[in-house]
Amino acid sequence: MEELLFSLNAVVPLFLIVVLGFVFKNRGFIDDTFVEASTKVCFYVALPCLLFLNILQSDFRADFDLPLTSLCVGGTMVSLALLWLITPRFIRNVSSSSAFIQTSFHSNSVLLGLPFIYNLVGQPGITKTAVVLIFMVPLLNILSVLVLYKNKQQGVGKAMLFKNICANPLIIAAVLGIICSFFPLKPPQLLITPLGYMSDMAMPLALFTLGASVHFRGEQAKLRLALISVLIKLTVLPIAVVLVACRMGFDPVQMAVILAMFAGPPAVACFPLAFQMGADHQLTSQAIVVGTGFSALTMFGFVFILRVMGFV
Repeated sequence: MEELLFSLNAVVPLFLIVVLGFVFKNRGFIDDTFVEASTKVCFYVALPCLLFLNILQSDFRADFDLPLTSLCVGGTMVSLALLWLITPRFIRNVSSSSAFIQTSFHSNSVLLGLPFIYNLVGQPGITKTAVVLIFMVPLLNILSVLVLYKNKQQGVGKAMLFKNICANPLIIAAVLGIICSFFPLKPPQLLITPLGYMSDMAMPLALFTLGASVHFRGEQAKLRLALISVLIKLTVLPIAVVLVACRMGFDPVQMAVILAMFAGPPAVACFPLAFQMGADHQLTSQAIVVGTGFSALTMFGFVFILRVMGFV
């Protein structure tokens, strides 16, 4: 019973806020303009503040976990390589196959991952995740653009690659946090306090806008491929990485970071990226919707099983 309650408390509160955002949007309390503005505030302000403060207030050299970071980076690259080899064998259309690959490996490690790990292991998990995200955020963006590159219109690929790497606010915040953490003089409390206020609203706002951005538009014919992509994303890949992590003897905080990086649904950012690169955005949309819904069950299952086994 204790393990069940722990698992419920780690997962259910997060998805209740996601459901609240979905209900508010569909009941007309908020509209697309609010969702778009809130998403921008979350992505460009609140989440960067959260990452910056957590890195600033940590000892980067002490909190950098080479085995954990190596597994996250290596697991992502191996997953992509296998998907890249296998997917064209059963999806001949380039537009659909590239969208399928992206939604099968690009996890929602920021909008859902950060709140999830905070609920699971608290502040130590956020600090360790912030350091891992320094490497994972640019990696996921680079790999997604490479996967979708075949669909690009002339000149779009390089522009998207530059925008998603060099101008990504999460990457900028992480780099600034590292730079500031190495200096003995920290920013004054006059600046830290408002940054803290913005940081505090990052996770609930991220979950709320995630739910409000979910829609059910798209071709029903894409649903079969979306379900297969979600099955790979939510079960096959995270199980493989978790098994490796168990063999490596990771502690509960490290295991929680692994779940945050790999067990979440496809990232919401997959949709605009697929749309701008000319990939199958209907398939991408379906995978995000289905994945977000089913991830409540699969993430609960991972937490419950690992809790019973003593890994979290």
